[in-house]
Amino acid sequence: MSNNNVVNPEVLVRMNEQLDFLSANPGMEMPMTSSLYDEQQEFKRFEGIMNTQEYLTQEEYDFCFAYDKSVREDTTFIGLSEGNTYLNLNVYSEHDHEKRGNDLMEY
Repeated sequence: MSNNNVVNPEVLVRMNEQLDFLSANPGMEMPMTSSLYDEQQEFKRFEGIMNTQEYLTQEEYDFCFAYDKSVREDTTFIGLSEGNTYLNLNVYSEHDHEKRGNDLMEY
């Protein structure tokens, strides 16, 4: 993600509610609600995609873009033959790409 991330206001409200609960109840764990669980699962999926995958499918791009609009700045459309594909610039490395190309030429 880019350095000028825009945080979803609903996520901020939920985080503030959690902080309020934890500061008012030291030593207690935050009760897990289904919506909180769903938010955590979406965040984990988003982070997993944007921090590890070099290529995104159209579905993955749509999911990440819905979660954080700045994904547009961190990806570029390359449209490979498998369908709409996006290159994740957070993970893509020109150095790694060239190294793989050189490794293939050695064989």
